[in-house]
Parts: sequence; C-alpha cells; structure tokens
Amino acid sequence: MIRATKALRVALLTVSAAALPAAAQTVRVESVTPALISSDGSTEVTIAGEGFEVGAVAVFFGLDNVTDLVVVDEHTLRGKAPALFPHDLEPGPRDVVALDLRTHETFRLPEGVTYFLSLGLKAFSPREVSYLGKTPFVVQGQGFTQDTSLVLGDAPLSRESLALISARALGGVAPPHAPTAGPIAVRAMDPLGGEATLAGAVTYIGPLEVTAVTPRKVGTGRPETVTVVGVGFTPETAVEIGGQQVPGERVTYLDARTLSVEAPDLPAGEYDVAVADSIGSTPVRASLEKGLRYVTYEEGDPAFRLRLEAPRPAGAEVLAGVLLDELRNVAPGTSGYSLSIAVEGECELSAATTGGTVGAPALEGGRFDGGFQLTELTSGPANRGVVHATILSLGRPAVLDPEESPHRLLELHVKAGVSGCSGCRLELRDGLSGTQGPVANAVTYGEAAHAPELFPGIDIDCGKLQLPGDANQDGRLDISDAVSVLGFLFLGTELSLPCGDGSPGHSGNVALLDANGDARVDLSDPVRILSGLFLSLGVPAHVLGNECVAMPDCREGPSCAP
Repeated sequence: MIRATKALRVALLTVSAAALPAAAQTVRVESVTPALISSDGSTEVTIAGEGFEVGAVAVFFGLDNVTDLVVVDEHTLRGKAPALFPHDLEPGPRDVVALDLRTHETFRLPEGVTYFLSLGLKAFSPREVSYLGKTPFVVQGQGFTQDTSLVLGDAPLSRESLALISARALGGVAPPHAPTAGPIAVRAMDPLGGEATLAGAVTYIGPLEVTAVTPRKVGTGRPETVTVVGVGFTPETAVEIGGQQVPGERVTYLDARTLSVEAPDLPAGEYDVAVADSIGSTPVRASLEKGLRYVTYEEGDPAFRLRLEAPRPAGAEVLAGVLLDELRNVAPGTSGYSLSIAVEGECELSAATTGGTVGAPALEGGRFDGGFQLTELTSGPANRGVVHATILSLGRPAVLDPEESPHRLLELHVKAGVSGCSGCRLELRDGLSGTQGPVANAVTYGEAAHAPELFPGIDIDCGKLQLPGDANQDGRLDISDAVSVLGFLFLGTELSLPCGDGSPGHSGNVALLDANGDARVDLSDPVRILSGLFLSLGVPAHVLGNECVAMPDCREGPSCAP
C-alpha cells in the first residue's frame, strides 16, 4: 500500500480547474457508506457516484487518501478509509474529495464522512473516592460523546449524571459504593465508540472516620486553620468541634481523606472533632475524642536552635538530619527557614533531600503545601556544602507546631569517600553562597526572620571499601555469593558479615547483600546476582556496581585494599 505524501496530496487538491483546458466534469461523489469512520483506519467504505474508471480516480477524506481503492463499476468504488494522522487526532466531519487523474479536476462532497475515535480510557482522577458517593471526578481518554455511559465497579452512572468536557475528558459525580479492598475497574460504553475498561482505576474508601487533626494544638482568641484527616469524606461532609458545627463556608473539601477547617474560637481545653454525612437518607457520623486542644500561648518572641543529628550509616552513604528545636511555648508560626551547611574534609555531600522531613509535601506527611523550595550543593574554596530554603506555603496557612519539636528540616547524604580517607565534618555555618548569593541560617516566624542558636557540627567516618554483593567475603563476586544468600534466606545458614556487629539488619550489611537496590534482602537479590553474572543483560550483578565502594561502619573487603 502506497500513501501519497502530505505535500503531494495538498498540491493535488489545490490545483485550480480554471488553469486547465475546459472539460466536462467526469467524476462525482454522491455518498460514502458507512459515513461514520473509525479513527484507527479499519473502516471499509463503499463510495457511490459516477465517472469512475480504473486508474483514473483518487479519493481523499480530508487530506488523506482512501487506500486499496477498487473500481467496481463506473458508479461504485470500494476501499479502506485512512486513519487519522498522529498530528490530526481530533475527530469530526471531513470533506470527501474525488480527483480525476486525467484532467486534474476535483469534486468535493462537503462533510461527506465523520470520524470518531474508538472509545479508550487513560486515567481516572481522583484515585480515591468516598463510599458515600458525592465525589466529583474526571476520567480522561478518547472517543467520549454525549451518549457515553460509565460503570464504576458495579455502580452504573446514567448518561444524565455525566458532563461531557471534550472528546477526551468526561466529568461526573461518583455514586455510592461499598468500600473496596483495592482499586477497581472503570468501564465506559458508547454506541459509536464501543467499550473500554481501565483496570485498577479507583478505590472506594470507607467507612467514615476521623484519624487525626493537624496541628493538634491551636491558640485561643485567634483564627486558626486545621486539617482534619480521615476516611470517606465528601464535599458535603460537615464538621463539628466541641459539639459546635463549623459553618459550611469554613470547611473546604480537599479529597476523600482531607478537609481544611477554620476552627471556631473556643476556651482552652480539649475537644472532640466529629464529621457527619449521609448515604442516601441515612445519616452517618464519626468522631475523634479530644482531637483538638486549645491553649493560651505565652507572649513574646520564639527562640530557636539548629543542630545536626548524629550520623547514621546507610549502605555506601552516611545520613545526617538537620533538626530545628523550638524553645518557647509560643503559638505555631514557623513558616519557613534557610540553611547553610559546610563540609570540611574528604567526604562528598552527594545530595540533600526533604523526604521524611517537614519540608516534604503534605500528602507525604510533611508540611510543604504549595510554597517555595530551593536546594543547591555548593563548591569552591571555603564554600563546599549545601544551601537550602523552604517556604511551607504561599496560598494557605502552613506552620510548624512547637509541640512537635524537634522538626527534621533536611536530610544530608554524604558519600564516604575512598579507602584511607581521614573523614570529614559537617558544620552549620552562615554565608555559603548559592546561585542567588550568600545564605544565612534563619527561621521565619510570622513576618520576621530569627537567627537561631547554632550547635557544633558532627564528624563523619569515611568507612572502608567493600565489594558489593560479596556475601561470603572471599574477595570475589561469583555464583558462590548467590548460593550464600540463598542459604541464609532459606536454610538458616549464618553469614560472616563485615559491617557493624555483623547482624543482617545493619544498614551496611543490607546494602552489601541488596543486589537490586530495593532496601531489603530477599530472593530477588541472588536472582539479580545470577542474572548479572550469566545472562548478559547489560546490568551489573549489584546495583552499586562491580567495583569496591566505601561503606561506613564496615571493615575493608579482602579484595579492596589499596
């Protein structure tokens, strides 16, 4: 099958009949059957008209030519409709153009065919909805029409309950459904586009529950916004604090697990936090006893202290946290911070991350909620280290609670260097320069920046070199290491491991045996070693490579001496 290039097709279709010798029009198209064409190029069509001769006619739907064209007789053509090109995926009507190859005259049947997309589903948002229903959603895909219907698990939605956003997006409100053990499928049906299923699309969660309120403590006599965390919330979920219902306009639905609530002003004390909703006409309710505490804060400025956590080995790295202590019982108000941490000695600071800290996204257990964050590793004389800045939120209140102090602000990843390294030191030191200039260690409370007390730094041990995967410590990585790990896992064979006290759970020993890098030792690790040694898959037998690497708190491997 040969398809004309787009440039040629355009050129042919724009030839002016007026520029050619006058001649009677010999080609005419009256209809195409079927007139509804699938976008995938699978539709066989019959074209009715007149003046059709073998080798004398070409037919185009839009700018694309009908392929496998056969002249049945002077009034009938058969062929295969072209597929929509990747750059032209929008369905809809197309003109049918017949070209007389002898005279170059054309005949156009306006909107003679209409393309439709075969129904397809790509994504469902949100991934969790309340078992009570009433949760807005959007499903993305292709081929949606006014006649498309959906089924969520075994809960059908009528066409009237759906809103067609475009041929690629359909909105609606989830119906009630029993809580599901995991993600369930969404199925779409359309009389034109057929059927499509998206497996594992959405999970119904319930029953209604309140599990936490953050911050756990608020001040009296001042406006406070808290986050109510739980299960099964809908946009209609009402909130009560201390038996007092919060007005609906002060409750913001975020998702099926999270509500943002403007807490009422109550006297000091502990109060139950309750949520209420309904399934059909049946009310449902849940509460968290003493979920929110109101306190009267001290007057005056807060006091802060920054310190570096004692280092802890993690495979070929050492991890150290940057901790913030809030030293006075003042109202929560710390909304940001900047850090400047210097490295002295032969270690290398390989990364600085916010995972597991208050700087992590709110959905991951942190307090960062749409604010600003910047981390830069710095270099140069007297400038080796890292600078970091976080503003927790730019749109909504997000502050740290002194009661939860110390706060972990940043996680430092230190590569331990090479054999013979004399170690290094991390120091909280003002003035390291990033791309935006010098950075000071500072804490933002309310509208003001405060200089914290800086604790002394910490020393890092470089560690010793070990060959990754050398489970039996014979100085080689071979089949015997895979056998040793299998014996350890399934036969109870003891391993003489080189890190710490020799226990299998020591982070250095886990890194040594963890061939596939998933932070645990199991059957997949000896399989990775054997695959890397014998299957020529283009990957090393151990995720850390085939050369010796430094592992803190480990003795030197037999083949790794300098």
